[in-house]
Amino acid sequence: MRTVGQWAGRILLAVAAAVLLAVGIGPLTGAYRMATVLSGSMGRGMPVGSVAVLVPIDPGAVQVGDVITYQAPTPEHQVVTHRVVEITEPGPHPVLRTRGDANGTPDPWSARLDGAPAWRRVAVIPYAGTMIRALRSAPVHHATVHLVPLVLLAAMLVAIWSPGSKPGRRRRVSRRQATAVAAIVVLTAAGPAAVAGFTSTPAAAHTVAAAADWVAPSVSSTAIAKPTGYLAGAVKQGGTYYVYASVADSGNPPSGVSTVKTDESAITSGQTSVSLTAGSYSVNGVAYNYRSTLQTASSPLSGGKTYSITSTDALAYSRLQTGYTVTIDNAGPTATDISTGNAAGGTHGMAEAGDTITFTFSEQIDPQSILAGWTGASTTVVVELQDGGCTLVLCNNDTFQIYNSAYTTTLPFGSVSLATGSYYGCSGIGLLCGKTPMAFGATGTASTMVESANTITITLGTSSGGNGIIHTVGSNTDMAWTSTTTPYDAAGNTASGNTYTEGDNDYEF
Repeated sequence: MRTVGQWAGRILLAVAAAVLLAVGIGPLTGAYRMATVLSGSMGRGMPVGSVAVLVPIDPGAVQVGDVITYQAPTPEHQVVTHRVVEITEPGPHPVLRTRGDANGTPDPWSARLDGAPAWRRVAVIPYAGTMIRALRSAPVHHATVHLVPLVLLAAMLVAIWSPGSKPGRRRRVSRRQATAVAAIVVLTAAGPAAVAGFTSTPAAAHTVAAAADWVAPSVSSTAIAKPTGYLAGAVKQGGTYYVYASVADSGNPPSGVSTVKTDESAITSGQTSVSLTAGSYSVNGVAYNYRSTLQTASSPLSGGKTYSITSTDALAYSRLQTGYTVTIDNAGPTATDISTGNAAGGTHGMAEAGDTITFTFSEQIDPQSILAGWTGASTTVVVELQDGGCTLVLCNNDTFQIYNSAYTTTLPFGSVSLATGSYYGCSGIGLLCGKTPMAFGATGTASTMVESANTITITLGTSSGGNGIIHTVGSNTDMAWTSTTTPYDAAGNTASGNTYTEGDNDYEF
């Protein structure tokens, strides 16, 4: 029995020494660290109460799939041990996203591994953390540090000085027994002290810190546009333009955008660092928060050009974004087609509600050069059908024009001749016959106008006014569209004002 007890004591002593070395001494060497798991965010692979064993690695060696321990870039700077799911910026200090295995979505932040080394999980010891946390509790700590050593020491002294089995003799304690008791006293006192420094997460000095705002600002959208009109994306040689950009900074919290500069030297010679000013701007239906001063394109200039934008935050983090393009367009638009369409169920050859008129240009027209404030979406207009009138025997061709919705101003489409005087008012042979114009959309159902690419389509509304009669025409003719020089394209080139004559030889509406 004495031999069994001796061996049990030796095993207990060896286990205690091993625990002391592994938990209290080993982490001090820097070869590894240990962290108690306090939450279930990593699921069954790293349950609450287990201990994660962490080893140091170079931050640049972290890979997707590794489980690492780091300080989250939040105001609390809590230390988390989660799996890397994305590396957004590789390098010696990568930017990465992490997620707990039991969580449905990635952590709501990105982190740059600024420090060295990084700590990667290599093993998990189930339930060990629960035991360590128990040893670190105040009652156990006081009992093991103060009470147990005193009890063991007192027991050893009693064993030494107590009387032996024979009168007048005291029991002798062997050197081995004394050493064992002393070792137990030391281990009992040192064990809690060792685990007392073992925190639930690695100390901040041994983790990889994530800066609150290490991400440079980013441009989400940009455009180049002339100073007037609606469309963007094109300039002409010698023309003026602005550079627009939407720029935002990120961080926890973001430090804020400090400067935004563009290199537009391919468009305007020598302009390699033009500052953009913060504000509220809109072009082509898109809102921007930065805009340059008014620039002038070089001349001569042709083809497509590129430009770049560099944005910098208050902490001097900067990002260069390249590959933005603008079209150099030096040719004005021309009228290339005019056509009409009959409403479903309508009478072919007679102008009536639902019929359409389509103007086609060689390129898209800036809608604001047709109607102030127009974006190209459906808007109301008035179509005026005009009687050509008759002088002596022959009648002139009927025409139509497009007006604004108030029926006060003609829109710059020019006029269209229907190539016959038979659609409205007088028809055939008459003497000094002329009728007042008829309007479509001035009352009742409005006429509408909508732009799609390089076409503008008018749909007739309710007809009203005029003292003439709308006739049905059954003879083929070719309309002639006399355009104006008022419309302009995205680059600001004005239209040629040419006349386009149909060639399909049909009757209209």
